[in-house]
Amino acid sequence: MKRVLIYGVGHNCEWLFKYGDLSNVNVIGFVDQKKYGENYRGKKIIHPEQVRDDSFDDMLVTPFGSDEIIADLCNKYGFDKRKLKNAGEINREYILSRVKNKKYVFFELVGVFESIYREVLDRQDTINICFLKDEKDWLDDVEKGIEIDSENRVFIFAINMVKDYYPCNVFRYLRLYYKNSKQVMIFYDQIEGEHGLKNRFSFFDVDNLKESMDKLLTYHRGDSLKYEIEYRDMVYSDLSDEMPFAEIMYDIAFVGYAKNRLEKIYAVYDRLSAAGYRCNFWLVGVDKEQQRNEVGLKYVGLTSYEEYLRLLAQSRAVLEVCDEGDESTLRYYESVLYHKKLLTDDKSVLQKKYFNKANMYYYSCAEDIQPEWLKEPMEEYNYGSEYSPDKLLDYLNCYVD
Repeated sequence: MKRVLIYGVGHNCEWLFKYGDLSNVNVIGFVDQKKYGENYRGKKIIHPEQVRDDSFDDMLVTPFGSDEIIADLCNKYGFDKRKLKNAGEINREYILSRVKNKKYVFFELVGVFESIYREVLDRQDTINICFLKDEKDWLDDVEKGIEIDSENRVFIFAINMVKDYYPCNVFRYLRLYYKNSKQVMIFYDQIEGEHGLKNRFSFFDVDNLKESMDKLLTYHRGDSLKYEIEYRDMVYSDLSDEMPFAEIMYDIAFVGYAKNRLEKIYAVYDRLSAAGYRCNFWLVGVDKEQQRNEVGLKYVGLTSYEEYLRLLAQSRAVLEVCDEGDESTLRYYESVLYHKKLLTDDKSVLQKKYFNKANMYYYSCAEDIQPEWLKEPMEEYNYGSEYSPDKLLDYLNCYVD
């Protein structure tokens, strides 16, 4: 087997292990100019300066812009260019082969998105992929001429996850290669606002997407009306089998980025803790000078969704604090599926199917909250699987029949 080093320990590297083909090589180590010294998959990451040219047969370069990175590595460190490979390019055929016989192809569902779609990702007709290709790769493929695949299938993009694909010709490429395919894009976040899609992605253009996509879907009612995009409820897989059994230790939990919500979060904390309720608030991205040394407030880095579910299992209720204009975060769906109370400032919850005053409490400001509601008995939600991602694929099935 060839001795292979992998350059770039990040998102694309994870995808290479998960969805690429490394079965015929021996991965002997990892190289990264920024993360050297750290451990990854049981090996210490090394700096390019530490690599001897005779110590490996190939180096797979995973970040986008691989061709430019390869040239830079050769110039700086004297590597033999013949040994450095674009990981996205060499795995292209393997990944395309995995798409065959699949009706539904998701692009880059990672982290929490992979969790909430889990029910369908195990289906035989569905796959979640990443091509690890940059703009130049797609343009080259389009110009070369390609063998046509005439199967009916649906490519599903989450706009949050496609910042590396959107500016390039991936959509055109898919139209050419998969002649009878349909393309659907789902907006998980609001379009407007400080943290909206327009501000996060400079290339974001609703009109262009309407022209290039067969269907646009949004989970935001306001955006649906303003931009004439079809609204659907968010999907959510039932992960209760993966939630550990836990004794209730807290009355209410919150986990998330503080962003511009910090004062609102603190106000709810003050209201509930002053009334004697046990809070467990994990706050991400709070500057040191804004942190408070109080029971129930914890300042953390990024937390996995699995860890979040563990915290949720220990809590009687979950707190939702929305950014201005936000609506329907995952907190509503988690409350319904895991039988938790929901305390939320999202007014759209009043229109939700499973809203009832015993289980869900809408407040416009912290002073409105009646803390004793947390101790009042719950009612059964009697959830009927309406939010399962299977329902979304049933809805899109007209494209593949």
